[in-house]
Parts: sequence; C-alpha cells; structure tokens
Amino acid sequence: AGERDLDTDSSHDFTKIGRVAYSIHRRDQLLEQVQQLSESLGISGQAQRGADGSPSYTCETAEYFHKHQIVRQRKIFEKKVLEITGGNGEDVTALFPFCDYFKVKSVSLAEARSFFSALEKLFSELAEYRPFELLRSQRQRADYLVTKQARIVAMTCTHAAIVRSNLIELGFEYDNVVMEESGQMLEIE
Repeated sequence: AGERDLDTDSSHDFTKIGRVAYSIHRRDQLLEQVQQLSESLGISGQAQRGADGSPSYTCETAEYFHKHQIVRQRKIFEKKVLEITGGNGEDVTALFPFCDYFKVKSVSLAEARSFFSALEKLFSELAEYRPFELLRSQRQRADYLVTKQARIVAMTCTHAAIVRSNLIELGFEYDNVVMEESGQMLEIE
C-alpha cells in the first residue's frame, strides 16, 4: 500500500528503509573520495584499503584527516600564495597540493579556492552521515532520519495513531501538520 502502489517512473525508494540505504550508499561514495584524496597525497595507498578494496576511512577518521591534512595543506597553500604572488597569483599550479586528485594540469587562484570549497563541502556532507556509523540497527537509523533530517513526514491518521507512542518516545517535534483525513480524527487524537 501507499508509496509501493504509486505508479511512478522514479527508481528511488522514499520509504524510511530506502532513505537509510541511500544515506549509507552516499556515505560509502564520499569515503571512497576521501580514500582517493589520501592516496593522491601519498598518505595512504592500495595496501591500506580493505580486503575487498573498500576505503580504509570511516567518517570519524575522515574528520581527523580533514583537520590534520586538508586544513593544514590549505593554510600552507594560502601562506605561500601570499608570500610568492602577493595574493593575486594567476597560475598557482606549482603551489596547489591537490592537482593529482582533481586531475588538473593548470590551476588559477580562483580555481584553487573553488577546489578547496569543494573539499569543504565533501567533508561537511560526510559529517552528516557519521551517526550512521554509531547507530547499528536499521530501526535506529530510520528513527534518526525521521527525527533529525526529515523535512516532511507523511502518514495516514491511522498510522499516526499507531506510531504515536514511538514518536513521543523519540522526541519527534514538528512545526506544521497537514492532515488528509482530518475529519476522521477525534479531538483527543
């Protein structure tokens, strides 16, 4: 019933289980990018990967990598740019430490800063997925999504009545409620 019966062309699963699966898949993609970044800097290599070739990083270790490697590399880059070019360098390829990762042969200062911005976005998004490493069960992960990340939660009045105690236990808060079957609700519900 519900979303399963909806005839759509979308291949996405918008159920709680589907959203959790998407989040874990996206986390894995981001960790692979962190692994490639680390390998491009010579910090880790193929030997540090898992037996199946999976990345050796977790969200937590990726955060440490960001703080101790990426931020440091950026500070060094910005300092050298100021010293050598006075802060308005056209071509900073020789100073930019991530040419291998971004697969570029020439980098202007504006491009370098946009690449740094892309790296910040990568690590920022990865930080959002860290709770999925700490929450082990599918139920815990789904509850986390509903209470912390969901913008819209749709359910029938009947389902709302059934899961009411669980939502209260989770501390579920909302700003607005839209009810399709509001005529069927009792005032006490």
